[in-house]
Amino acid sequence: MKLAFASLGPMDDGNGGPTDRRVASAHTILARTGTQGRLEVAVQVMLIDPAPNLGDAGRASARKSGRQLGYPGLGIYTVAALTPPEAQVMVVDESTRPIPAAPRPDLVGISVQAPTAPHAYELATRMRRSGIPVVLGGIHVTLNPDEAAKHADAIVVGEAEATWPHVVRDAMNGRLEPRYDAPGPVPLDASPRPRRDLMPRSRHTP
Repeated sequence: MKLAFASLGPMDDGNGGPTDRRVASAHTILARTGTQGRLEVAVQVMLIDPAPNLGDAGRASARKSGRQLGYPGLGIYTVAALTPPEAQVMVVDESTRPIPAAPRPDLVGISVQAPTAPHAYELATRMRRSGIPVVLGGIHVTLNPDEAAKHADAIVVGEAEATWPHVVRDAMNGRLEPRYDAPGPVPLDASPRPRRDLMPRSRHTP
């Protein structure tokens, strides 16, 4: 499977309204290399931490009323830190904002926990129908890999430190495998610092 630009169809434009962006042509991503004369396209990786399965109206209401976590979970931001530097990474904490319509992601990673699994699978289905590869990981996926595999192009079983960089590079090279298994527990000192610079600080209470 080669990564390509594609449209998600109607999505939330960040202001509660739908947006339908169409990309005229789908083409293989060229990683940013700096080679003179070569078309350079930055690979866009979107990492999503889904909100619970409250429905669109419920999630919007929760965001409006400020019912967010006091501090965001660090797992998804650690995965962002593991993303290879040749890719641009965006983190969407759905408890603080809706999934944006732009930029268009070339690869989506979704962290799945039991309370968010139904909604996470809905998101994955929606994006895969648009031709965007989806990778599922997290505790729920590790405990229920066969279930999760039905909703994804690839799953990550176990800790991401040993697998996520390979997942992204495999996807960039058109060699995405259906399953990536971590070899075992990862020492804490082998885990990078979370990308706190990507956190929406104004939407979380200190």
